[in-house]
This record gives sequence, structure tokens and C-alpha cells, in this order.
Amino acid sequence: MDPAVVGALTGLLGSVIGGSASIATTWLTKHAADRSKRLSSELNRRESLYGDFIKECSKLLIDSLDHSLDKPESMVTTYSLLNRIMLVSSSPVVAAANAVMRSLIEGYFRRNLTMEEIRDLVLQGNHSVGNPLNDFSLACRAELDALQRGT
Repeated sequence: MDPAVVGALTGLLGSVIGGSASIATTWLTKHAADRSKRLSSELNRRESLYGDFIKECSKLLIDSLDHSLDKPESMVTTYSLLNRIMLVSSSPVVAAANAVMRSLIEGYFRRNLTMEEIRDLVLQGNHSVGNPLNDFSLACRAELDALQRGT
């Protein structure tokens, strides 16, 4: 084979390999950046959803200490958030959210506490009202950490 042809073929093959490597590197970099952006967006969306649920349930849990459920429509936002959580969350998060909702309903249907009884609960460190939210928060944190790790 003619040395000039071998040299031309070698140069052409080197250009093809170099160009292919450049295209592959660009594609992989863009793919990783897009994945990172999607993950960040999903984490922000879930953090916001979980935060809204905690905020709404906190108000209702405190309200349930000394009130009955006079207006069931006051729980519409909470049920809406619960159903949104069911759409996107893992089973442990959904189970913890359902436990919070059960505590809410139970709270509204037990006897109303006096201000002195509420004070005593707080001073004794008996935060049984807040435990469902604590369990929910821990389940959310575990899920968000797993998402961030990519598992």
C-alpha cells in the first residue's frame, strides 16, 4: 500500500475518532447537566410541597387541641396537599402523611383541652401531638436525601 494513502487514511481516522470523542463528551456533559437540573427542580418541588403540608397541619394540630371540627372545609387544603404527596412520594412518606391526617381527625374528635392542660403538656415535654409531624419530617428527609444521592 502506498505510504501516502496510509498517511491520509490515518489522518482521516484520527479526525473521525477525535470528532466522535468531542461529540460524545459534549453529549455526556449536557446529559449530566440536564439530569442535575431536573433533580434540583424535583427536590425543590418536593421540599415546597412537604413544607406546605407541615405548615398547614401544624396550624390544624394546634387548633384541634381546644376546638372541635366545626368547619370540615378547613381541612380541604390539607387533603389536597396529602393527595399531591400521594402522587409523587415514596410509601414511607405517604404512610407518615396519613398518620398525620389520622392524628388531626382524632384531635378534633377528642375532648377540648383547657389552656392549663395545654400548658402542662408543653411543660411536661409531652409533645404527642407533634410526633406525627416529626415522623413525617424524618420520612421526608430520608426521601430527599435518597433522591439527592441518586438512589
